[in-house]
Amino acid sequence: MWLADYVRTAFMSFGRQPGRTFLTGMAVAISATILMTLAAISLGLNDAARTTLTPDDTMNAVVVTPTRTAATAGLFGGAQQVSQGDDKLTDDTLAKLHQTLHVASATPLAEIWEFKSFRVDGSEKSFVAQAAGVERLERGLAAGRTIAPTADREVILGYGYAKELGLEPAALVGKKVIITTQNGYIGDGAAIPQPGATSQQLKDYTNQPTTLTATVVGVLKEGIDESRVYAPLAWAREVRTHRTTDVTAAGLVFEKRDDQVAKDGYSSIIVQADAPENVPAIVAAVDAMGLGALSTADQLQKLMQFATVIWVGLGAIALVTLLAGALGIVNTMLTAVAEQRYAIGVWRAVGATKGVIARMFMIQALLMGVLGGLVGAGLSYVAVVLTNDQLRNLLQAQHIAVVNVASLPWWLVTAGVGITVIFAVIAGLYPALRAARQDPARALSGD
Repeated sequence: MWLADYVRTAFMSFGRQPGRTFLTGMAVAISATILMTLAAISLGLNDAARTTLTPDDTMNAVVVTPTRTAATAGLFGGAQQVSQGDDKLTDDTLAKLHQTLHVASATPLAEIWEFKSFRVDGSEKSFVAQAAGVERLERGLAAGRTIAPTADREVILGYGYAKELGLEPAALVGKKVIITTQNGYIGDGAAIPQPGATSQQLKDYTNQPTTLTATVVGVLKEGIDESRVYAPLAWAREVRTHRTTDVTAAGLVFEKRDDQVAKDGYSSIIVQADAPENVPAIVAAVDAMGLGALSTADQLQKLMQFATVIWVGLGAIALVTLLAGALGIVNTMLTAVAEQRYAIGVWRAVGATKGVIARMFMIQALLMGVLGGLVGAGLSYVAVVLTNDQLRNLLQAQHIAVVNVASLPWWLVTAGVGITVIFAVIAGLYPALRAARQDPARALSGD
């Protein structure tokens, strides 16, 4: 028999029991869908960890914090114990880091807690102000220029705000940003009540925010800090300097200044290694100073380990579903062999060999695997698109960098269909051998 004859015979067999064949095929398709979709999610997480979430310009970065923690062993860590003797990050700390071997640069960062929200002039959309003051930015820009350390009232916005506003990054450059502070703000630009103010005036002031205006001078490239706002460090210190007025015994009004950055220290210091392979040495040096160190490379390694665990776990689930689909093929094929017992006897009586009979049923199993795998690939594509769309909407609503959590490349589709076919062929082996071994005389006699 030619291959076309085997295929035609297989489809004739499917036509005898279309309902049962359809249900078995759908079981195989669903198994293939689960296999490819779970693999696509695991692969997407892996890709996101290596590319979108950890761009190349952050692989040699180390974030130095004033608190050093010791996590228990294990992939997911455990209880964290804060070490004794933690110190704040000061200019002296910055100088020591600059002198550390393999450190290319060290940039202090001060979180600006005084900012509450902001909006871009010309838009009514308001965003939570996750702002920080920096001396310089190591991240690349999609448009505009970087901020000068001593500049006043300049900001760089994360890429996510351009997407949320439906603007190209270049279109944001030069626009005004209207910032709303926390209630009772007493930093730069605040109209602080003067001595002699009534208790009601003081109460009203503590219950109202201050409005500040800054100019957008740049927009960051896509990355992990798409929801961040960066301001010059000098201005951040002014914002975080608490100003109060008082009167001397001679009746002169003077201003008290309390620099909160100097008091509390920097929030963190971003250290850039001269090469990614020197990051561990810098981490060890920072640890020796009694400070905390968090490197992108280390976090990426842990994330990759987590992705591997996810891959193994999801793969095991997918293989179980494929096994269930294969058992469905076995059941369907055995039923087909029993129903076609007389036909098998006729084929054998007119000269069909055992090999021909076995191939007939093996082709049926193979076709079930191919059709189920192809349908599963189509369903997987739909599932991947829907998953990424839902995640994109969720991330955009939170102003977080948009990533694809599922990826379905052509090689994964090919591998998924191939594995499905292999399981189907293995499942069809026993029914095919059972059909080939039937005694034609007994089959034709009906015994």
